[in-house]
Amino acid sequence: MRNFIWVALFLFLLLLQGTLWLILPNWLSFDLLLPAIYFFALLYGETAGFLIGLIMGLFQDCLTPGFFGFHMLTRCAIGYGIGMVQEKVFEDEQFAHLSIIGILSIGIKLFAGILIMLSSMSLRFWPSFLLDTVIYTVINILYATPLFAIIKFLKAWTGKEEELFNAVNKDEETRLRQKYLEQHKGLRYKKGPIKD
Repeated sequence: MRNFIWVALFLFLLLLQGTLWLILPNWLSFDLLLPAIYFFALLYGETAGFLIGLIMGLFQDCLTPGFFGFHMLTRCAIGYGIGMVQEKVFEDEQFAHLSIIGILSIGIKLFAGILIMLSSMSLRFWPSFLLDTVIYTVINILYATPLFAIIKFLKAWTGKEEELFNAVNKDEETRLRQKYLEQHKGLRYKKGPIKD
């Protein structure tokens, strides 16, 4: 039941990002979902990372103007890629996480810039776009530190419920086994053919 907190967290971040984009100035760009997908995939693996990237990317593509499929493609790639290397990245190396989020942010913005350039056949937007990329990357890196603490807390919190369920299931299995042995303790089975 506690796993529904992940749905609530990602929907909250999606709604918060949409709201902040309306309130804050246009030059202030950021992506609240990118670090969240990164950390989620890091903790839960490639399948969970791919699925959360696909779902959140679809929502972002539906709610933002631009190239449909861009968010799905980039978020799925990040979720799956980070999930695949999760065992090679240590959870406690904060500097490594921030560096990777910075590189991913730059990569996403440059990919978007190339798509804009190919669709408009113009290079005039690049100076302002590069400044936007720097702001986007810095905000994503600054935001990643508290988000990682929140996601680690939520993983521990949901893990306690799983541990409780596993303990209850183990106790139930032990109880049923003991009950079965008590009911059948008088029976003795002999090897060999059955004689009439």
